[in-house]
Formats: sequence, C-alpha cells, structure tokens
Amino acid sequence: MDYLLFVAFLTTTLFFVATPGPSVAFASAQAIKYGQRAMFVTVAGDALGTVVHIAVAVSSLTALMALSALVLPFLQVAGGVFILFMAYHSFRDAGSQSKAGGKPQEKRHSGRAFSRV
Repeated sequence: MDYLLFVAFLTTTLFFVATPGPSVAFASAQAIKYGQRAMFVTVAGDALGTVVHIAVAVSSLTALMALSALVLPFLQVAGGVFILFMAYHSFRDAGSQSKAGGKPQEKRHSGRAFSRV
C-alpha cells in the first residue's frame, strides 16, 4: 500500500469524524436543555442505532450476495422483457404519429402515475 495514499485517507477520515453533524447538535441540545446525563443517554442511543444500522446493512448485503447467483438470471430476463416492452410502445407510438401526418397525438392515459394523492 502506498504510504502517502494511506496518510491522505487517514487525514480525510479524521476530518470527517471530527466535523460535528446532526448527532452532535442533538447531543449538545440535550445537554443544554436537560443536563449531562441526558447527553450521555442521547449519545448511547445514537451509537446503538448506528450499530444496529451497520449490522442490518452488513447482513442484508451478505444475504444479497448469497442470493445473487439465483436472482441475477431473473433480473436479466426481466430487464430484457422490459426493454422489449418499451421498444414495442416506442414503435407503436411512432406508427400512430406517421398516420396522423407527423403531428404528435395526445397520449391517452389517466395521468395518475405522477400525480400527488
């Protein structure tokens, strides 16, 4: 490993660790409002939440990698079918425009796909 690259990585990591974020702001607010004990409880809760988040992410990634051999062929076929579906609709819409004298026709759809509920 390149020593200079490692030092640059370590410096950048220490900079990001030392930079206060929302957790520090929340712990500081709890300390000011409720005292030092509340701050320690807040920091412990934040650390526990981080550990749980990391554990779930790592276990999910492990499970995903274990299933990748089974899931990848299905995703490839589904992606191919979706591309063919889009190509069919593209050619169908292009054919309807040429019959209408080159004028784009209004698409008939409910418009609910991107509407807010």
